[in-house]
Amino acid sequence: MSNIKWFNYTEEKSKTDLYAHNESMLNLSQKEFIKELDLAWFNFFVKNAPNGRVLISNTYNLDFKRIMLVHLTPSFNEILKTGKVFASGGGLGAAVYCSPVHQDNTVHNIFEQYFFFQLPKNTKKKISAICIEITPDKENTTNVKNWGVDYTNFGEIECQTWKNLKPQIDVSFIKELEKRVFNQIMNNKELINTFVGYKLDKLSYGEFEQVYDNLFAKIPSLRFISYEVLAEYILLFQDNKKAYDYSFKGELYNLPHKKFISDLCPSMLKKFNMIDFFISLNKISQYLHSSDIFKQFNQEQFINFIKWRIGFYLKKISLSLIRDNYKDFDELITNHPSLIGQILYREFYDKNLFERERAKIIYDFWKKENIICPIYSILPKGEIGINPCLEDLGANYQVFEAEFNSNTKKLKILKELKIKLEPEIIDKSKTTIR
Repeated sequence: MSNIKWFNYTEEKSKTDLYAHNESMLNLSQKEFIKELDLAWFNFFVKNAPNGRVLISNTYNLDFKRIMLVHLTPSFNEILKTGKVFASGGGLGAAVYCSPVHQDNTVHNIFEQYFFFQLPKNTKKKISAICIEITPDKENTTNVKNWGVDYTNFGEIECQTWKNLKPQIDVSFIKELEKRVFNQIMNNKELINTFVGYKLDKLSYGEFEQVYDNLFAKIPSLRFISYEVLAEYILLFQDNKKAYDYSFKGELYNLPHKKFISDLCPSMLKKFNMIDFFISLNKISQYLHSSDIFKQFNQEQFINFIKWRIGFYLKKISLSLIRDNYKDFDELITNHPSLIGQILYREFYDKNLFERERAKIIYDFWKKENIICPIYSILPKGEIGINPCLEDLGANYQVFEAEFNSNTKKLKILKELKIKLEPEIIDKSKTTIR
């Protein structure tokens, strides 16, 4: 799904820079150009972001010498009763969501963010920790750099999911949704093309703000892009003391970003739905200026970053400009499968049904590619999943009850549990976070 640049990192120069917009001048295909542009952004982060060092020097290389992961749950008694931990959909596609346990049994800071901040906001139940130790086949351990998962690349998988679902659903809904998506895109193609064209240097702040507001108001299904870009900015560019301390340890500090979301868009922590995420640029700037996330918030740098990074993601998922002469939905989806797939997924009436059908495709791919642990590959923020079909890959695992010591920040392994990982995607009504 995605090669992870920070495993066995070696510096690689891009054939382009952040602001190049014409792939034909470089004699590259559209997909080759996006790959080079992605590399240019990665190199920019490494050299210019206060926490860019974490992209090339983090805890992951050591964490995967021994694969011990921790899963947090308020449903420990239910898990014991059923003997199962179910997979979830979301950004890793289909996985049991975890964070790494370091070799000295300390936890990644994302664990503490969920344990002390996010989960208590959503439930009054006791939060319990379950550790899963995986013993993969030796061949699989050399493949870790290919375990990356980037959900912004899911569009084509989601197009295939839509195709597979169509025989199961009402024809009138199919026609209505395809017409709605077609009209959404065609009626707002100028907004999309402003970013996809990637000629953003002359776009003033006022013009950018107008395009930003209109695009995400008229096509809410694209708001995942603004969410991702804001997360990247805060995680990489924050310069508070805790962020520096964690960066030195090889971790990105997660709590400021989650507090930002909680303060400005609290519904996202209750029911994680990207369509609900929208915050005006002015409101974001005011918040970041008054917060302690940055020693001195640089609004000009922030706006410039947001503008170009949104442009990158829209170019990445659309590849080419939306043309005027598309006759129908079929022609649109044929030319822009990654873009339309993302929208279909978020506009579909039954997320559980869609994610379960999508999981079948993802599990088949993971089996073919020997992916044991799908790793969120956009940033090493500590989000790691477990492929629940481990037996298909010849991997053994043990599940343990664990106890967290907030003073030492270590997990104490208690007793082994007779628990199995379940590939079936859990119903969203039964999840606490996703």
